[in-house]
Amino acid sequence: MARARIPSKTETAVLLDSRRRCAICFGIDRDYSVKSGQIAHLDHNSGNNAIDNLAFLCLNHHDQYDSSTRQSKGLTIGEVKVFRAELAEALLAAREAPISLTPESAPRATWQGVYRWENENASAELSIERIDAERYAVRGLAFWGTLRPSGPNTGEIDAEARVQADLLVVESSGYTLVLKPTADGVMAIEEGNRASLGHHVSFAGTFRKVPRGAEVFRQPSLRLFESEFWPEEGRPKFVVKTSPLLLHARPSSESPIVGELPLPLGAPIDFQGFRYRTLRPGEVVAVSDCVVHGRVLGATDYISNANYYHDGGESASIQLTRGDRLEYLQYRAEGTGFVRWQGLVFDTDVTWSDPQSPLKQTRRPIAEGWVRIGESASDTPGWVLADEQLQEIDRDF
Repeated sequence: MARARIPSKTETAVLLDSRRRCAICFGIDRDYSVKSGQIAHLDHNSGNNAIDNLAFLCLNHHDQYDSSTRQSKGLTIGEVKVFRAELAEALLAAREAPISLTPESAPRATWQGVYRWENENASAELSIERIDAERYAVRGLAFWGTLRPSGPNTGEIDAEARVQADLLVVESSGYTLVLKPTADGVMAIEEGNRASLGHHVSFAGTFRKVPRGAEVFRQPSLRLFESEFWPEEGRPKFVVKTSPLLLHARPSSESPIVGELPLPLGAPIDFQGFRYRTLRPGEVVAVSDCVVHGRVLGATDYISNANYYHDGGESASIQLTRGDRLEYLQYRAEGTGFVRWQGLVFDTDVTWSDPQSPLKQTRRPIAEGWVRIGESASDTPGWVLADEQLQEIDRDF
């Protein structure tokens, strides 16, 4: 069967969000340089082109992520989603960071750094890395038409540049980009054939240097949160997506594998329990003074079925002032979800999807789902990461 092509609008959105930075390179090494790469399907299903299932990865990490070797523990879908979210926020922080207008006291001898210009409908960015005294690697990405409903046109540079007097000259397939140093960045002049770039796309302009460190994401403190619920109402029905199923001792990718269950692809799977794990909380911000109503479930990192339905949770209200921030832990069902405020977990109405809501979601939680395979299906009970190994086909109500 032919591999389904990612829709052009979705592909462009992924490239625009990542600016062709590899999520894994950034997540592991804090390497934010522009890469040659591909868009990966995080659940390894090439037919699932939902944007939440896609990430831009460099060629090496795409091969590594898709590898089926069992000799070492591979990266999990949850890890890559966290890396992708961190990268997106790092890029946002870099775009919003003030650009220094102070001339550098030292001569621009190295050229190295990240440079950008941006207006309401176009942008361009260059990453310059030193090879030796006379040569530099220049990678760049430019967009035109960022306000278009169909998405922007894109162009890229990945070439070697040479120092010529006080200029840096990039040449590639008849296209030339001449960089001239300025007090706070570089001025770029295009020459020759621009056919390799997208329609209207251009690198010409005055780039300002991004201050060193502005592109580095400040890590939030990670605090796992777990519940015995699957998002939305009903009990999911799963079939096998990869075989054999790897059974973990606990619902965690870091726990040891205690067994393998060789079931045919598409076979229904019987399971005895859920575990929904938030690897990294999202965030909700109050855009105006407001009161949020719900149930307080205590200072906990785990919500069980009994705790949710039987043990309690007293009705409570949270008084928020503009700018207050809540941790968004998990979506529950029917417009409710778990949030944490001042150390306490609340089950509240998730009203921030309403444009008139006084709350605004600024970051989605990153979560992964696990199911427990019991004695009836396996000699060795264990936990399966559903996001990677199972496919949900229906719900029982």
